[in-house]
Amino acid sequence: MKNLKCQAYCVGLIAVIMVSLCSARDGGIVIGSVAFPGMGQLSNGQTAKGLSIMASEALLISLTFNQMATMNASEYETKYRKIEFERGGSYTDVNETFALWQDAYNRTNKAKVNTWVFGGLSVGLWVLNIADAFFFQKETADVETSLLHTLRKNMQLSATTQGATLNYTVQF
Repeated sequence: MKNLKCQAYCVGLIAVIMVSLCSARDGGIVIGSVAFPGMGQLSNGQTAKGLSIMASEALLISLTFNQMATMNASEYETKYRKIEFERGGSYTDVNETFALWQDAYNRTNKAKVNTWVFGGLSVGLWVLNIADAFFFQKETADVETSLLHTLRKNMQLSATTQGATLNYTVQF
């Protein structure tokens, strides 16, 4: 339970810091996009674009890590099947083991390619996100309607030696 409170505090603190950084008009938008893809767009008031960039980046990163895990598991199986093949045995067993070895080897190569593809797409989207935040800032961004400005205005973070609190005010 104590660990969960610490994690919640850290997430809240990071959110407040990112909102503060991204709300600064002197380059804070680009800093926010470098740190968290989509934050620059959110601070520009482009909520749909910012959230779609965040979701796409999260999906690509998770697919990259998934393929890395698949690649590692397939590499292990390839090594295991190679050792089993080298041990020998009956003709049928050797052929079956060889087929399993080839299958694991092919899965390893496919996972390597997919890792590079998803990782490359993720990096490409990250660079596009930074360029978009830098080159396509709204010249007359309405700061009052910015989602991040609203979050920052309604949030209060206070820390003491006994803990921290994050208060958020909702007005109707």
